[in-house]
Amino acid sequence: MERNTMEKKFAKALFKYSFGKVSVDEAEKIAPSSVSKFLKGCESSQTLAHKGLDWYAKEVAKNM
Repeated sequence: MERNTMEKKFAKALFKYSFGKVSVDEAEKIAPSSVSKFLKGCESSQTLAHKGLDWYAKEVAKNM
């Protein structure tokens, strides 16, 4: 999957799972750095790669 597509998917999921804590614009600003962290984590952890981007967005939203 292309990085741009991943960022859009992450932003959409973050907005969805934040339940109003994050606006669409804020989610789009957070996405590039979060996707970078996700991809770096996937290199060292197969479990993270298996859980996926939506799960990661839920975790980020939960900690906001």
